[in-house]
Amino acid sequence: MKIVQIIRSLKGGGAEKVVQTLAKAFVSLGHESIIITLIDQDKENIVLDGVELIYTSSKSLISMLKTINADLILAHMKTPQKILKNVYMDNLFFVIHSTQSERLKQRRFLTKILYGIRIKRLQKLFNGHKLITVSKGIADDLVNELNVVPDSLHTIYNPFDRVEIQHKSSEAVEIEKPYILHAGRLEKVKRQDMLLKAYAKSNRREDLVILGDGSQLDTLKKLVQKLHLASKVHFLGWKENPYPYIKNAELFVLSSEVEGLPTVLIESLILHTPIVSTNCKSGPEEILIGPLKNYLVEVNNVDKLAQKINEAMKNKPEIVPEYYLRFDAKEVAKEYLALTH
Repeated sequence: MKIVQIIRSLKGGGAEKVVQTLAKAFVSLGHESIIITLIDQDKENIVLDGVELIYTSSKSLISMLKTINADLILAHMKTPQKILKNVYMDNLFFVIHSTQSERLKQRRFLTKILYGIRIKRLQKLFNGHKLITVSKGIADDLVNELNVVPDSLHTIYNPFDRVEIQHKSSEAVEIEKPYILHAGRLEKVKRQDMLLKAYAKSNRREDLVILGDGSQLDTLKKLVQKLHLASKVHFLGWKENPYPYIKNAELFVLSSEVEGLPTVLIESLILHTPIVSTNCKSGPEEILIGPLKNYLVEVNNVDKLAQKINEAMKNKPEIVPEYYLRFDAKEVAKEYLALTH
């Protein structure tokens, strides 16, 4: 079977990483795997064993797809989806990686009229197409918040290469003291300010390590000073390989207002690191199942977040394979392949 995935670029850690992991999984299952990018430099800098990387211009994408004759075409993110919005084929699926209405709401200066216009544009983009969302929360948002009417709608979780993650986690970290970990873009929507306040209230002896860069770094550093946490909170910046930090952490904490499917939570489960997370839209409640649901906290509740941090540290929950095997790359790839039947 020939599977084609289309994405603007392979540079990045979100959907771009998903595309690469999925492409390799298709190859491992014995299928022909192709990635088409719309940014030329990708082919020179990224090598994926067994995966064919093709660059094409936006203008040539549709004609190229006709010549490839694929069994399954997956268009990831808005750029290729906009190019293909008037193309309707039985084997073409749009893959949606984020909660669309929440992303619009985060734009502070968007008036009610502009918000309505953006909603109409999204409806025109997605209506009548075969859609795949990476979480049930995203699917619910499309239908109930945006009133999108797709030709079909499936939820398939993001794929994770457990062997690769576990292998990369074996590297040493430079941190000697026990620590609680947070990783993510330092932006308002990630609510690291709430994390810092909750950490201060928890009175934990463990340090707090934060991985990531973003526009809120200086603001967060000032908050650290105000909370008298300068000796205990460490901003280490973005790390190409965060897995050793996740593996060696006593606890991982997510404080976001909104997510799509927070991959770092799944990576934490794979590395058997306990988690406390806000129950934001969307993803956390789909990832933290069974007894792990006890460690979900409502958004913007500093006291509850502090309480759950202490609970998780006192009684670390057991993480069993059933919590993360459903995200295994080969199993996820099989779900995509089933769409061709």
